[in-house]
Amino acid sequence: MYNNSAPPPHGYSNQAPAPPAGYPPNNPSDYGVRWHDAPQQSFSQHPSGLPTPQLGSSHGPPPAVPMVYPMDAYTINQFVANTQAGAGTSPFEVDKSRPAMLQVNFGCQSSVGGPLQQIYIKKGTMVGYRGEVKFEREGVLEHGVGHMLKKAISSEGSDLVRVTAKDRRAQLYCAEDNKMVTVLQLQGESISVNGDDMLAFEPSLQHKIVMLKKVSSFVSGGLFNVKLSGKGYVAILSHGKPLTLLVRKDQPIVYTDPQATVAWSGGLTPDFNTDVQFKTLFGRGSGESFQMKFDPKKGEGFVVIQPFEEIPAMGNGLRVQADLVDRKIRHS
Repeated sequence: MYNNSAPPPHGYSNQAPAPPAGYPPNNPSDYGVRWHDAPQQSFSQHPSGLPTPQLGSSHGPPPAVPMVYPMDAYTINQFVANTQAGAGTSPFEVDKSRPAMLQVNFGCQSSVGGPLQQIYIKKGTMVGYRGEVKFEREGVLEHGVGHMLKKAISSEGSDLVRVTAKDRRAQLYCAEDNKMVTVLQLQGESISVNGDDMLAFEPSLQHKIVMLKKVSSFVSGGLFNVKLSGKGYVAILSHGKPLTLLVRKDQPIVYTDPQATVAWSGGLTPDFNTDVQFKTLFGRGSGESFQMKFDPKKGEGFVVIQPFEEIPAMGNGLRVQADLVDRKIRHS
């Protein structure tokens, strides 16, 4: 029969090369594992006639393969049951599963008796409500000339919003930037809250805007704070879980970063500790040139701080207003 195959090149043979000496190993223990215990491929017949490799071995089960499981999925009924709001039993409530959401329950008994019908909230914090609710911006001169600077209460440069419910079953939901909400019930005490960290309070509380005495407070974290006193609920905001520092005569003086200070008890009067040096003017300072100082000799109480340095966003109007205040203080 005619053979048209070309002869192999010089030095090559048609015979397959012999395996190296010692292969397969006569003593597999020298290799640490037995070669025949490794997973072997067996083949089964595919309907197409082609062999299909199957991972396995007659010497044992195939090796474990990591499984990727999908994320938990809810049915619609499960999702609604797990995320719906509760009926509410007190004026201000925060669900533990939603620490960044304040639920206001109108119709519940207020702190001074009678059903809750009205509250104040920081403008821009309403995220939802049910029932018939009316929103009104508080007038600039509603509480006298001393409240003309109330626009500085929020980073939006806006006034407080008065919320009135005409439906006793109405509910209001407030939140801001996923900050943690803490509800306090004042029972005759007073507290000062950073304007950026005020969320809502009952109208039974007396409130006024307090301007800190030194302009350095404006540079570091804002000129104005809200002082609340009387009986009622108040909701404050913080980035993360707040920390309370006690101010006592038997303890050292407390210093805080103005941008991390959320609130302090009404009996305290903060001063400002400044460390402005020549290096600071050229950006080579420590970055901690201003601190709020709470001296227990001037009063005892507590200070609330957050694990975050918050820089309020201020519009041009507020900056001009602050410049006017600065000039007035300098010439007084």
